[in-house]
Amino acid sequence: MPQMGGMKGIELTELMELLKRGECTPEAMIKAAQGHTGKFPLPAYDFVKEALHLCQQDESGHVRAVNLLEAIRALALRKFGKGAMKALAEWKIFRTEDIGEIVFEMIEAGLFSKTPQDSKEDFANGFSFDEAFPES
Repeated sequence: MPQMGGMKGIELTELMELLKRGECTPEAMIKAAQGHTGKFPLPAYDFVKEALHLCQQDESGHVRAVNLLEAIRALALRKFGKGAMKALAEWKIFRTEDIGEIVFEMIEAGLFSKTPQDSKEDFANGFSFDEAFPES
């Protein structure tokens, strides 16, 4: 297991590769990412990865955006209950398009793959956060 303490300023791609290979924990990844410049906090990426593992894949092993969005909605409700929208907001996730941004950053980092038909637009208007995450 790599020593994470001396990796200040490590690139997001390197962090994602370590996480993908199981060579660091999300917590160690966060501590190592002092120079992280992504749009979203690192726990947001880990949350999306966790939701991806809960998804139903099609026969080719591909996960469609609609399935990932549903998994994210269900996971957020399970983990955070009525505080789901607030928890996601702390990670700068306010709409399904933000989830698409995270997914495509992870694709660029080599953590996920995509088909030629996949695009960020697949995440547009996936669901209303107000309807999906009632606060009362």
